[in-house]
Amino acid sequence: MPYADSNGIRIYYEVEGQGVPLMLMHGFAGSLDSWHNYGYTRELRKDYRLIMLDARGHGGSDKPHEVAAYRPDLFTNDVVAILDDLKLEKVHYFGYSQGAAVGFKSIARYAISRFHSLILGGMSPYGITAEAEKRWSRALTETMQTAAEQGMSAFIAFFEKLSGPMLPGERALYLKNDPWALLAMRKAYAEWPGAFTAAVAIFGRED
Repeated sequence: MPYADSNGIRIYYEVEGQGVPLMLMHGFAGSLDSWHNYGYTRELRKDYRLIMLDARGHGGSDKPHEVAAYRPDLFTNDVVAILDDLKLEKVHYFGYSQGAAVGFKSIARYAISRFHSLILGGMSPYGITAEAEKRWSRALTETMQTAAEQGMSAFIAFFEKLSGPMLPGERALYLKNDPWALLAMRKAYAEWPGAFTAAVAIFGRED
């Protein structure tokens, strides 16, 4: 099984299809198998060489429990480690939800030169500022705390209450997660700057 070494953290990835290289990054608590479950892989592999990874803390990748292990720059190191492992200088990137946050708040700041484009969905480029966003973020972190204490079934129950039953395959993936790793990720993510804030930090201007 292919792993890239990201400063001592193993990042699991798979490559499938032929054509223009396209990296796929899943959402929170998912894995690269999410792309299979929802049919993306079946269609995209016809035209693209798909590079699918399990984000740190997820799937087959290493799952540190320390909050400091989930800084945005470390996610950039992970994707760059895969590109270097495959000897690819530049690819396209498609991220959903947490995967989009990595694009907006991590890759765009630290490694944009390694990507032709960022295709990002299900996430805002801004920080958590609106009151509704703050409530949702707190609820998700609190749910992960409960899941860490009681098991991932508590996390699944939270989401199914909001949006109905999960697909069987996706439910099975969620149950495999390490809730302590996901809790650390949630705590770290609450402190990630928005993409605009990051740009100001780089360029020193707001106009």
